[in-house]
Amino acid sequence: MLRKHAIGLLVLGDEGVIEALASPYKPVEQAGPAQEVPEGLELLNDVLSRLSAIEQRLSALEGEVMGLRPLAGELKALRGLREQVRKLSARLDVLSRRVDSLSARLAAPAPPTRPVTAPSPPAPTAPELEGLPSFFKDNPWLEILARRGQGEVPA
Repeated sequence: MLRKHAIGLLVLGDEGVIEALASPYKPVEQAGPAQEVPEGLELLNDVLSRLSAIEQRLSALEGEVMGLRPLAGELKALRGLREQVRKLSARLDVLSRRVDSLSARLAAPAPPTRPVTAPSPPAPTAPELEGLPSFFKDNPWLEILARRGQGEVPA
């Protein structure tokens, strides 16, 4: 039965190990998968090296992103400043147009206007001059002297 299955028999005794039944010699065949293992191993090593390179690139990119994060806040602030500059520019344009129109008005000759005169105070009613000497009638000096106490003395 052992020969049928190509199995040998070893006996261990006081004399040592004795081969009671030798097993038939079978040459060892090299299996196909044994040759594929190095190919698979080479492929695995290639994938691992590529993975390592990708990890290094990812690490470098993470470092760059971490360096750019503080700049994102500054970018938001710059956008706000840009909007403020636009508003100020628009206001400056409006003010510039106003200054130009005012300059044009000042440069243009003014239309002739009537001189504004203060309304003359009503002439004091002539007191009754009947019975007075003739030099009292139509004498301008009497009018000037009469106004003297009122603070209106013409030059």
